[in-house]
Amino acid sequence: MHYTLDDTRQQLNELPVLVEKLVHAHVNSDGAIIFNGLKKYLNQIRQCGHMTIIGKKACYRSALGIALFLKELLSIPVTVLLPLDFRYGAIKRSGLFFFVSDSHLTTDAESVLRYCKERGAVILAMTNNESSRIACGTHCDFVVNIGAEKSCSNVKAYILYSIELILFDLNLCEDMIRQDRRCELLLDELRQCPDLIRRLFKCDGDVFDYAQQLNHLKESFLLIMGNRLNLGICLESAD
Repeated sequence: MHYTLDDTRQQLNELPVLVEKLVHAHVNSDGAIIFNGLKKYLNQIRQCGHMTIIGKKACYRSALGIALFLKELLSIPVTVLLPLDFRYGAIKRSGLFFFVSDSHLTTDAESVLRYCKERGAVILAMTNNESSRIACGTHCDFVVNIGAEKSCSNVKAYILYSIELILFDLNLCEDMIRQDRRCELLLDELRQCPDLIRRLFKCDGDVFDYAQQLNHLKESFLLIMGNRLNLGICLESAD
């Protein structure tokens, strides 16, 4: 399928409104964070000793970029895996498995989900389709309305899933007094995201000119480097 620059721009221009809707869907006017259907699992989730996030493509990269943040906020180990990298073995009931998917469930991911669920693990999912097999096969599913992808880039999926993961973890930690100030600051920053994205888009001409300069260089590759929180961004940029 052929994608044009206008397709990519159209997709990017949808981002501020989508981010705004996502934040408003989970954050009340008083700052309380709500995830419908999650309440009855909160105590069980908060007692989990380990979180494993499983996803592919942009979903995997968004989780990888947020993993360090999740570890610090939840104070538990967080592992991010591709379905093919999952090691079948003993599953602890204290484990939490979080499946992230922007489309239908693939065979390898479905096999991992079924294996974990049969062994009593808590299974959550974040999807772009509430009627998908992954949504129906979990204890609780959160739907992120990304819309149709019209470009080879999964920028919308990466950004929206990253924000959804942050809100999910803030929801788990909002009653922890030691985290209150940080949660408040993070929520303020998330509310500012739509305006910050719009401001960034105003630099479109400068970014395009710089890209044209790179395109005329003799070197045939572009090396993007980063670690920790920047790793997911680097991988997404290179895709």
